[in-house]
Order: sequence, then structure tokens, then C-alpha cells
Amino acid sequence: MIINIAIKILNIYSLLIIVRALYSWINLAQGRSRLYYYLCLLTEPVLGRFRFISQRLNLPIDLSPVIAILLINFIKNALIYYV
Repeated sequence: MIINIAIKILNIYSLLIIVRALYSWINLAQGRSRLYYYLCLLTEPVLGRFRFISQRLNLPIDLSPVIAILLINFIKNALIYYV
């Protein structure tokens, strides 16, 4: 039961990361939307930790959402397999 709740929370967080990435790519909400503000507030603690990878490699795009979603999927699979 607790594992199912944790997996659902991780799924929701992955969805929030995807929505934030889409918002930033189409440049609709930066600085003007409350939704984008709250998405940043919720996702930045995780994405900020992975942003250094894109900066170190001097990439023109931010790969932190991709890395975060891969890590979340790894954690979900570990929860399903080992518990």
C-alpha cells in the first residue's frame, strides 16, 4: 500500500517536470503565470541538482528534466522490484 502511494507520487512529480519543461520550451509562462511559478517552486529542488550537468558540458539545452525523470523511473522500478 505504501509502495503504491510512493509510486503514484513519483508519477505525479514526473508529470509536473514534463509540464514545466513544455512550458519553458514554448516560452508562454516565464515570469507571468502563477502555474509556471508553482511548477518551478515544486520542481526546482530536484531539477536544480541536475542542472550542473548541462552547464558543465556547455549544452545549448537543459537536460535536467530528462535526467530527473530517468532517476525517478529508476527509483520506481527499484520499489516495484525489490519490495
